Amino acid sequence: MTHPDAMRYFMTIPEAVQLVLQAAVLAAPGDTFVLEMGDPVRIVQLARDLIELHGLGEDDVRLEFIGQRPGEKLVEELYFAAERPEPTSHEAIRRVRLNGAGAPDLRARIARLATEDEGSLARTIVAGLQDLVPEYAPAANGPVVDEDSPDREGSRSS
Repeated sequence: MTHPDAMRYFMTIPEAVQLVLQAAVLAAPGDTFVLEMGDPVRIVQLARDLIELHGLGEDDVRLEFIGQRPGEKLVEELYFAAERPEPTSHEAIRRVRLNGAGAPDLRARIARLATEDEGSLARTIVAGLQDLVPEYAPAANGPVVDEDSPDREGSRSS
């Protein structure tokens, strides 16, 4: 497990399929939906429950915490600060709407990113993404753009 306080949402595959199909019926172009998944589950408690269900005790199975991966959150957020849920005709499906900037503003901001000078493109894109999505935080050990690379694919720093 990554962390003792890690929590995640779970649903069965049949539940998910049913809700996705229902959401498809409700969808208009550009819609985003959040499905009702119940309460989040503490991963460590889920592991303990599974150990007990198999007739074992915590002395039989060692729980190990390996640490969070870059960008991993302890608790999943269903909505960002700039979003608000709206009910739909299905009680377990919510449509997500943006507060503030709408699609035209977003399109204009993305178009501005596309006109940036290639020499500073990577830094500009990262800064632009952080402006568009305030919750975005690039990993400190993530890919580094190789300024000398003609394909600008980047390389991993050692």
